[in-house]
Amino acid sequence: MLQGDDIYINLDEAGNIWNEVAKQNYEMVLFGDVKKNLHEIKNQGLAMGIVTNMSGTARQLTENFFFEDIIDFLITPQDSGFFKPDYRIFQTALDAAKVGIDEILYVGDQVTNDVEPTMALGIKSILMDRYDNFSGYVECPVVKTMDELNLYLINLKREQ
Repeated sequence: MLQGDDIYINLDEAGNIWNEVAKQNYEMVLFGDVKKNLHEIKNQGLAMGIVTNMSGTARQLTENFFFEDIIDFLITPQDSGFFKPDYRIFQTALDAAKVGIDEILYVGDQVTNDVEPTMALGIKSILMDRYDNFSGYVECPVVKTMDELNLYLINLKREQ
């Protein structure tokens, strides 16, 4: 991100900055369309998993947001030994999903960390771009809201 603004720092300094940022007290809040749509997607009979670079806090968040009854598996760097975009974290998710690669649809909000590595594995992917950060991206379908994602899934199911 900084390099895009012609600011260059070494990895040690970047790590120090990240560690300081991680100490900040903040509360994660869900977008208003998330929970309703996750329940509707689950009611379509679809299994769902999360692949995240968050470690211990990811499990706590699934509990805080009451996702335990919705999410079938959660893959963190602690589970896989790898961080996104390393393809091996996604391979761990494929193993946890226990379905064929042609039955997986990955939804991610970053091109580099989510979409490109999953597509390289042959996984169908969707980009969630709520803030138009990737306007004009055409390598996979793009949605802006969970409502759009849910509608996409409903239409996809009808086509099958």
